[in-house]
Amino acid sequence: MKNTRIRAMLSLVSAFGVFTGSAAWADLIITGVFDGPLPGGNPKGVELYATEDIPDLATYALGVANNGGGTDGVETILPSQSLAAGSFFFVATEDQDFAQWFGSAPGHVGGNGINHNGCDAIELFFDSSGQFSGGEAVVDVFGDIDTDGTGTAWDTVDGWAHRNDGVLANGGNFDASNWTFSGPNAWDGDDNVDGGSDNGTNLTATPPYPAGTFSLGAEPLVPATDVDVIASQTAFDAFYGVNVLTGSTTWTSDKIYILTDRIYVKEDQVLTIEPGTKVYGTFDDNGTAGNFSDDKVGAVIVARGGQLVADGTLEAPIVFDAIQSLEAVRGEDHPWDVDAVAGPAPTRETGGLWGGLIMLGSAYIAHTDSNGVNIGNNIIEGFLPATAVDNDGDGRDDILEYGFDETFARDDADNSGVVRYVSIRHGGYEVGDGNEINGLTLGGVGTGTVIEHVEVVSNQDDGIEFFGGTVNTSYISMMFNQDDSFDIDEGHTGTHQFWFAVQNPNSADNGGEWDGVTGGSKSSTDASVTRSAPQIYNATFVGAGPGITGSDKGNNAFLLDDYFAANVQNSVFHDFAEAFVEVKSDGEGGFSASN
Repeated sequence: MKNTRIRAMLSLVSAFGVFTGSAAWADLIITGVFDGPLPGGNPKGVELYATEDIPDLATYALGVANNGGGTDGVETILPSQSLAAGSFFFVATEDQDFAQWFGSAPGHVGGNGINHNGCDAIELFFDSSGQFSGGEAVVDVFGDIDTDGTGTAWDTVDGWAHRNDGVLANGGNFDASNWTFSGPNAWDGDDNVDGGSDNGTNLTATPPYPAGTFSLGAEPLVPATDVDVIASQTAFDAFYGVNVLTGSTTWTSDKIYILTDRIYVKEDQVLTIEPGTKVYGTFDDNGTAGNFSDDKVGAVIVARGGQLVADGTLEAPIVFDAIQSLEAVRGEDHPWDVDAVAGPAPTRETGGLWGGLIMLGSAYIAHTDSNGVNIGNNIIEGFLPATAVDNDGDGRDDILEYGFDETFARDDADNSGVVRYVSIRHGGYEVGDGNEINGLTLGGVGTGTVIEHVEVVSNQDDGIEFFGGTVNTSYISMMFNQDDSFDIDEGHTGTHQFWFAVQNPNSADNGGEWDGVTGGSKSSTDASVTRSAPQIYNATFVGAGPGITGSDKGNNAFLLDDYFAANVQNSVFHDFAEAFVEVKSDGEGGFSASN
């Protein structure tokens, strides 16, 4: 029953349009189905095609819906290996007849898990965790799982079907007009050639299956050019003491961008990232473990007055990932990665391999002094190189300040850019003892900023954190992060809907850690200081499991503190071992609930 409930939740959120699972959800598609004429109906199987680089095929699985009886769920999980974009991968029930027919062995023998009879639908599943415990999504399907295909347009008994060029994953909605068919029984008699017995091959068949011919219908795939962003697009800025962009620039999808250290987008600069662009981060502790001041860690930081316009699409999301994912696909160590090891491909348990994405604005934040008076600005701690500069003498290095002060007036409509259809994976590098980077950090970001259809996967720290600000978000997915999924603090007052979280069962904290204000004297905070009071609608949080103890502050749906006051409506919270709502026992605030 538990898995059924979780699966229903995932289906509900997906229907709302959340960018779920991974940017990889449509990176593998079914391009062919065949039911051969050799004894036993062999060769019997499917052809798959990678539209993008896939670090681990074991996040995909197949299932056969027999005779129109509805889904049978996952029946064969693909092997753990990478698959490069533009590559084909065959899955068959056996290998001997397949090798005779096609001239080579299949990529994977799925046995009965792919045993279809030409009238059965075939489902392709995706689960970014690779667990397939009920939360997987159907990303592509051949045929109608509720219909016996006998006599239909997609009947492939003793024949085949082949996907038309340029047609991508259907998300479970099959359309026969997107396929070419041999017709049923087209291969009858093709098992024997020139009087031989069971010696037929695809080359002698009429018509032969067009193996390995599917095309995306675009320009041929070519190796992308790798760009060292630090070396080619940044310069040391003496005023701030960090590497900033040399000017506004655009990252294009025909190149791969490598972040070997932090890059800063300063005021009046715009970093634009085209749909489909991939960005990979590295880290280098310079051989001085424990001394974080000389570490080099790939990350993008948008300072106050700067903008990031990362506006992807569902079909072409923008992906931030660790360099190990790129190495796993290429099968070799990248020369800009200092560890001299190729990969391995990160898993759901792998975080901290690079930094993350930080956006800073000048909207309201609640950060009080020792007298409870709002200072109005703050700094992202522990993330600056030793060369960073404090020009205004407030004790905070300028480039990572957020909120309002004498330099940047309060602007609750602050526009720090657009982050839409973006995937952030395997980040959260530790920049100090117990101090990691969030997947997406939003400090003082205002309502002029667009944040929607974003996922953070397997980050070592929180998935997303709001430090004050007024920014609104929608369709945000947090999966398998190692701390809290959604962290809120410092007077944040945005409106949010369609939030989704799945906690990491092996290393996770609360679904949300939500604080009202930060500073020196919270108990005597001036009444005029606005505490965090976001509006949250249509959220679905799945915990780490009923028997799991949280890695830090507990496996609670929420941990509340410091006068936090949210309005949460029409939401589902499930599978948390400890409290639905835990209020810290520091005497500050309380909790009330009503239907």
